[in-house]
Amino acid sequence: MTIQDTVNSNIDKLQSMTLSDLYSWAKKNNYDNKLAFSRFKKALNENGINYDAMKREKDLRKENELNSKCNYKTILITDGSAKHDRYAICNENGSPLWHGKFFENDYDYNGEQSTSEFATAKKAIWLASKIKESINEHVIELELRTDAEWLCWANATDGKGGKAKKLKAQANKLNVILNVVHIKGASNPADYYSRTKGFKKWQDNDLMALAKLK
Repeated sequence: MTIQDTVNSNIDKLQSMTLSDLYSWAKKNNYDNKLAFSRFKKALNENGINYDAMKREKDLRKENELNSKCNYKTILITDGSAKHDRYAICNENGSPLWHGKFFENDYDYNGEQSTSEFATAKKAIWLASKIKESINEHVIELELRTDAEWLCWANATDGKGGKAKKLKAQANKLNVILNVVHIKGASNPADYYSRTKGFKKWQDNDLMALAKLK
């Protein structure tokens, strides 16, 4: 029985499900791998259920809820270098906060430049969540500055964005409101620390000092 056939035969039940219910149902039927889930969504769509639109609507509700509770923001500048196998995160003044060599399989890093940029951005989101915890707030806004312009697709609201869109989902899970801002490579202070030796632990910072009122 094909995925389309299974969806068609269960459509009355599926039409009454929430987004999380649909995902649980797919997982129960072993459709939670990339190919099968794509076919599952296509079968739903042919029956009038737009899974991706439902997810965008849910994400937008979550982001609006976070915005209504957000009092603080932080600014982090990032750079990842596949050539040097390193990442770096600086504060808005260019001082290093966290830099060093990637670990094996670190945040999906696989030695390519785009994945080094993506992996470093994910580290910045995680660091923003720790800054949030340090000031005992429920949510924080992160202005992530990077010379990797393609990461700005994380800001897309129309369902596009490709891999960069995953950053927004990661941020939402951690109650971080993400806004990616492109800066020129020549003005990116993190470039220096992603290309030189040495390291700095994120724990060696006054995290509270990195948050400011909006």
